[in-house]
Amino acid sequence: MLRLPHDHPGNTFVASLIGSPPITLMEGVRVQEGRAEMGREHTVDLGIPREQASRAQGSVIVGVRPEAWEIVGEGEAHRDDAVPLKVIMIEHLGSEAFLYREAMMTEDSTVTIRGGRVVVRADKRHPVVVDQIIQARPRFGESYFFARRPRPTSSTSEASPRRVPVPPWGVG
Repeated sequence: MLRLPHDHPGNTFVASLIGSPPITLMEGVRVQEGRAEMGREHTVDLGIPREQASRAQGSVIVGVRPEAWEIVGEGEAHRDDAVPLKVIMIEHLGSEAFLYREAMMTEDSTVTIRGGRVVVRADKRHPVVVDQIIQARPRFGESYFFARRPRPTSSTSEASPRRVPVPPWGVG
């Protein structure tokens, strides 16, 4: 079966290169009991398959494409199942719009967003305005998970790179 890079990116470079607007990459996401830990007592179920969640050590990089986000509410209050996002720009495209947002993580969050912005595709029937705070979560099973790439050590020479086993869910 043909595996398309858009649907099965092998690493974060490929994931961010393919697709427009680009994928949102969240770094420093700790996995606890199959849920993404966004901050103390704030976890979101991203649909991490159990076998991958059991192998996740430390933190992972989570990728979410604009069409995979689901708007589930409004307001600043932290929900247990979503991430609060502040709309900073709206790109209207007729039947849909792309919402460019800043993630409003809790102060104790270890999660950072590459590029600082989250892009969410919204249906034209879901009216939003700039500066509005909405709650969004990735649709279950539509996130990508990448292992963090090991940092080079002084014993590793750039001339002779060591091979690192690649987990089946990709490498950051």
